[in-house]
Amino acid sequence: MTPAAPTAAEVWAALDGVNDPELPVISIVQLGMIRDVRVEGLRCTIVFSPTFIGCPATRLISGEIEGAVRGLGLEPEVQVSFAQPWSPGQISPKGCAALKAAHISMGREPGGAEGSPGGLEALAKARVPCPRCGSEDTELVSAFGATRCRAVRRCLPCRNLFEQLKAT
Repeated sequence: MTPAAPTAAEVWAALDGVNDPELPVISIVQLGMIRDVRVEGLRCTIVFSPTFIGCPATRLISGEIEGAVRGLGLEPEVQVSFAQPWSPGQISPKGCAALKAAHISMGREPGGAEGSPGGLEALAKARVPCPRCGSEDTELVSAFGATRCRAVRRCLPCRNLFEQLKAT
């Protein structure tokens, strides 16, 4: 008797072990980057959306996805999709907790929409809670942090600098 092919749930679990190379405290599943997983026999199609167009880690993440799926004995097909743009609002509660523990905030744009794009002015006006003290009395220091998908902010009450994950 031949063993059953891995299920989509097993693929999702394997992908939860693939961390974002620019945010190593969180998996690509927790970030909400995986859009779809389909298993047909020994073939597996994975649809994922990078955090922004032109993300330099796209090829690396695709390779990590392929490796995780091959580890289950499946032949992967990775499809990169921008049909539904990624935003910080797609991060899972577990992912939000991991980012907060790493002192990275997701922030809220004016109007309350999580991670909605709006340029530099919207980024500067965003209500972004400090991951250390929780105050939203913060200011934009730099539109770009260590990576293009992060900005640097300062909390005025506790004076700490922190990074904000942003939609780009």
